[in-house]
Parts: sequence; structure tokens; C-alpha cells
Amino acid sequence: MKIRFTSIQDHKTKGVEPKIISFEADAEYDYFIDDEDLNKFEYHTYHFKEPSVGESNRIEINEKRVNIFTGMSTLTMLKGIKAANSFVNVDGSQFFLKPLLHNVVIEDKIKKFKYELFGPNDELIGEFNVSLEEI
Repeated sequence: MKIRFTSIQDHKTKGVEPKIISFEADAEYDYFIDDEDLNKFEYHTYHFKEPSVGESNRIEINEKRVNIFTGMSTLTMLKGIKAANSFVNVDGSQFFLKPLLHNVVIEDKIKKFKYELFGPNDELIGEFNVSLEEI
């Protein structure tokens, strides 16, 4: 399968336009039930390499939760809940992040979600709109 990944990153910096990252990549798709979770969440899962750095990415999506795993970060987002349960690795140091998932849209060929990312002291890092489209 091939996907088109798009991320619009708005870091809310005065005078700086949002950054758009968009690329096409080969991807593996899986639909699974997380039987280790008490809620038994069902996920649409995409595994692909980000072409500019060749880094593996895994994105798990359902109506209430989104998980993003990359080489340097893990984001675990539950809709409407901001929690310090995510992290990013920078130069060998791990920093905790607080994501807040706002919206998830799941359609047949496209999955979209919107979230804000906060630092450990609740400072806004940015707002992100992500879409994965099967092409």
C-alpha cells in the first residue's frame, strides 16, 4: 500500500507560517484490537519510513486514541486528556511532553487527527494537523 502523509505544524510563533510536511511512502496497514488494554481499543495502524531520514514510523489511530512511535519520540494521546505520558529524545536526553488530542476523523481511505503538544511546564509547543491518505 502507498500513503500520502501530511502534517501541518503551527508552532504559534509570531510572523512564522505553519510548516507543512508532505510525502508519499510505501506503508504496511493493519487493523488490530489491543487485547492488553482494558478498553480493547481497535486501531487502524500504519507503519512506514519517513523518506527524508529513513526513520521508521508507526501510527495507531482510533476514534478516542492516537499513538505515534518514531525513532526519537513516542506520543500517546487520549482524546480530551492532557497527560505527561509522552517523550522525545534529543541528544541523548529524554524530555517528557503533554499531548492533547482534539479531533479524530476516520474514513475509508483517509485518517485525520489534530492535537496540541505542550512541554513539561505546560508551555505550548505547537498545534498539529495530521492526515494519512491511502493512495
